Amino acid sequence: MKKVLETLKKVRLKLKLEKCEFIKKQLKYLIFIIGEFEIKSDPEKVSVIMDQPALTNQIQIRSFLEMIRFFQNYIQGFSTIATPFTNLLAKKVPFV
Repeated sequence: MKKVLETLKKVRLKLKLEKCEFIKKQLKYLIFIIGEFEIKSDPEKVSVIMDQPALTNQIQIRSFLEMIRFFQNYIQGFSTIATPFTNLLAKKVPFV
């Protein structure tokens, strides 16, 4: 803790005490829950993707792909999973 505070002081960053939390087992940061020994996705954030309604046109597919692209580094085989969606964006492929 001391090292973190010294580093912040060194680079002239200030903290607002009311926004700080100390002695926590885990914390939420962006779309992650960072624990003592693990980093996992926040179920609240992932549910937005999981509860996505059926995509009905290419604009929705493009938007969905942009939304999930953030996760590509965290999902094994992401490109294989996303390929069917990407293939639907080709001009000569009819969207059914």
